[in-house]
Amino acid sequence: MSLTAEFSILLMGWFIGLVIAMPVGPVAVLAVKRTLHAGWPVGVATGLGAAFADMIYAAIAAFGVYAIQDFLIKYQYSLRMVGGAVLFLVGARMLWQKATIPQPNPHADDPLPESIDDNIHRLMRGFATGLVITLTNPLTLMAFLAILANFGLSGKMDSYKTALVFVAGAFVGAASWWLSLVGAVSLIKAHISETLVAKINSVLAVILVIAGVGAIVTGYFEKPLTKLLH
Repeated sequence: MSLTAEFSILLMGWFIGLVIAMPVGPVAVLAVKRTLHAGWPVGVATGLGAAFADMIYAAIAAFGVYAIQDFLIKYQYSLRMVGGAVLFLVGARMLWQKATIPQPNPHADDPLPESIDDNIHRLMRGFATGLVITLTNPLTLMAFLAILANFGLSGKMDSYKTALVFVAGAFVGAASWWLSLVGAVSLIKAHISETLVAKINSVLAVILVIAGVGAIVTGYFEKPLTKLLH
């Protein structure tokens, strides 16, 4: 494959990854909340967790791992219930805690807070939450499969190198969206009062709880977890 062809595949992967990541969903709500409350590093970590999950689904679609595809599609509703439970717990935790930003602290966005261990823990938790919530939504895989098929890209995935270039582009595209979103929120954060931040956090928490309950309910009635035992 020529350098021009590789760049073309990389660009297509970037665009597709960007488009699939852009729809505003629970992870976007969570990334915005964490950017407002804990600073941009945690918001970025949450977004990168989602971008990494998108990369995994892009790899499954591009490399044609059909056994994994079949499993994810077959148990998509049960996975939706798991993701719904995570959303519900995260939202409930947000409501339980006092969701405000201390105004006197000028280092809220400092990537190295008072305790390095605390900082690493926040970043890991943010990344893990974004990863799990996105992975429990196999619709992302279906979106990659549909785009590859409908735009005639499946036939271009004729080698591991080509598929790898596409997957790298998809990750960069998804990551660029999350970096843009968190960056925009960080820019306006300084102009938001503590009271308004608290109200925004409360609204975002309620949205996550509702989204979690909705995912659990729809997942249960579509394909209950009990069917996994049969």
